[in-house]
Amino acid sequence: MIINIIAILVYFFLAYATYYRSQKYNANPYLWFLIGLFLPYFGYLVALLYFRRKNAVNKNPTMLPLGFRSKRPWKMALASLFYCLLILSACAAVITENTGSQLIKDAGNTVSVNTHDNQISLEFSNTVDNNVTAQNDAELSSPGINAGNNSESEKAADGSPVSGSEATETTETGTDSTKDANGQKATDNVYGTLKVHFIDVGQADCIFVQAPEKNMLIDAGNNADGDLITAYLKNLGINKIDVVVGTHPHEDHIGALDTVINTFEVGKVYMPKISHNTKTYEDVLLAIQKKGLKVNTATAGGALDLGKNVNAEILAPNSDNYDDLNNYSVVIKLTFGETSFLFTGDAEKVSEDEMLNKNYDLKADVLKVGHHGSSSSTSPAFLKAVSPKYAVISVGKDNQYGHPDSIILNRLKVAGVKTYRTDEAGTVIMESDGNNIKINTEKGRILQNPTLTPAPTPAAKATGTPTPSPVPSTSASTQQKASETKNVTVYITKTGSKYHSDNCRYLSESKIPISLKDAKEKGYSPCSVCKPPQ
Repeated sequence: MIINIIAILVYFFLAYATYYRSQKYNANPYLWFLIGLFLPYFGYLVALLYFRRKNAVNKNPTMLPLGFRSKRPWKMALASLFYCLLILSACAAVITENTGSQLIKDAGNTVSVNTHDNQISLEFSNTVDNNVTAQNDAELSSPGINAGNNSESEKAADGSPVSGSEATETTETGTDSTKDANGQKATDNVYGTLKVHFIDVGQADCIFVQAPEKNMLIDAGNNADGDLITAYLKNLGINKIDVVVGTHPHEDHIGALDTVINTFEVGKVYMPKISHNTKTYEDVLLAIQKKGLKVNTATAGGALDLGKNVNAEILAPNSDNYDDLNNYSVVIKLTFGETSFLFTGDAEKVSEDEMLNKNYDLKADVLKVGHHGSSSSTSPAFLKAVSPKYAVISVGKDNQYGHPDSIILNRLKVAGVKTYRTDEAGTVIMESDGNNIKINTEKGRILQNPTLTPAPTPAAKATGTPTPSPVPSTSASTQQKASETKNVTVYITKTGSKYHSDNCRYLSESKIPISLKDAKEKGYSPCSVCKPPQ
């Protein structure tokens, strides 16, 4: 900004000098004034060359600019107006050039973003928790964790599905186990329970970590996912998020982050030290600023405080300059007891290679596959270093990018990695006791509206799942339901295999109305994002 202002001052000075020099030779003042304006910096040089062999007629011309020489009021007024507009236009050009751009000052660790409505000046703190303690901090503890342990997801982990189909798998990480009197494996759980929710937000990322003492949100989907994410967290009993991480400024990762920050009490916010000239990024900065929070700079070597028995290391970014915003992604390795998770955001091969070259310990039981399964991430060398048992791909059904790439799916398959896709499995919930990981997948887990919860049998209705009204089990009720199904209108696309509600974001390309009954008869299944009637 300062350099631009200096450049403008030099420009106007040389334009005036061009005009002034021409008056020594009684040349046309208007012509030379325009030359000075429209040939920035070179007009004066042109004047020097043109008049170099001419004799000066007026060695001491008036210093007054054009329009003020005759001292006529109307000419002076017009000239004043012209000069003001000229100066304002130049200043506006400088401001526009810098709107939304990155203005990071290392001395003050601040980021300033000029928006059309206001100036956002946000402090970046380089103080990352390199030495995380295990002390209980009452101010940073999450009062919602205990409530969350009695939530619907807890019931699902115990084998009592609330909605949709559920698959559960348990893996041991190599610790010694004994068997109790019933022949079941038993371990002394000295760690407590940690849950990782890979929330189904379509073609976006949103991960919520519930540790025994604290919690963490990594990314928050697209702009339209705010209500879904906040409803999901509230359903877990969450009212404070201790650590919020925005892996990088792309909309499909920080889209609803402003909504989350405005809705919940927040302890600390971590983001890479990079700016982005989008309304989404500005909204996040405004939300952080309004809460009076600072942004902790997420860089490799830092750590996040999630309480005792939880080690959360930041492994990337490892550089200050990348050609692609994806490579600024914050990569976190979370270790809980003998189990570990690696969250990679949209980190691509460039970032993966940096982590490999630095010989980081990348080994993890669970890998959140980078960049929605794009071929630009999860290189063979990186996958080998991580050597996960399980992988999760956060991806939208029938997305326009072709994610996940078949190359990546095959690479994971060959490596013997069991892969979960949110477009197929819905929200994926992994529960660790520090020794074992239990995996639950439920279609429609993010759905909070009980009226859309599928109920295959009347017996399932008696389990206590809330419904707006009792569901009769009589044949008359069945006939009525069939009639209602026939009259319900849903929507399909030209190429998709799902049916959708009226306002689903996947209907942007095509939107074909069809009755719910016909959609089911033709083999269409409900969309996992908009959760249409079933």
